[in-house]
Amino acid sequence: ENTVLEKLYQQSCGQSGISPSSKHRRFLSVTISEFDIVAGDMRELRQHGAIEETQREQLVMARIGQGSFRKSLEHYWKGCSVSGCREFLVLRASHIKPWKACDNLERLDPFNGLLLAPNLDAAFDRGLISFDGKGRIMLSEQLSAGDAAVLGITADMKIKLNKRHLPSLAHHRNLVFKKRG
Repeated sequence: ENTVLEKLYQQSCGQSGISPSSKHRRFLSVTISEFDIVAGDMRELRQHGAIEETQREQLVMARIGQGSFRKSLEHYWKGCSVSGCREFLVLRASHIKPWKACDNLERLDPFNGLLLAPNLDAAFDRGLISFDGKGRIMLSEQLSAGDAAVLGITADMKIKLNKRHLPSLAHHRNLVFKKRG
């Protein structure tokens, strides 16, 4: 299987204008819909002349890794981490400790992730909400009660945490969460 996937990888790199590295590769299994998304991303990258070749390859590999991260969150959470919504088409895979602050292992670690409805994802990413060590929601003073209500965010929301979530959540509370206006 890896021989076939290596050939496909080489072919795809050639079509995308990327010179594949000589590094040993491991391949992740993805669904056809995930492959279509990645292929679309790769076409976009090929058309973006301002991105250097090594950056293109890194972006493609990151995109493939994101699909794996999402699948692991779907498997772990079975729906939105907070609301329980099970409509996976609208849920977003969100890193607790932001991607740019992570090492490669943290970027794919399901315990550094939440599966969130779009309103919760946006509020979480922008530091308007976080979660304490027991999983209870924390609302930033910058999020008005009226806006929280409009977004469907209530003070009684919580998530069921594993102790392995705690270091990433501590990072989020300390460096992303907006404590004061």
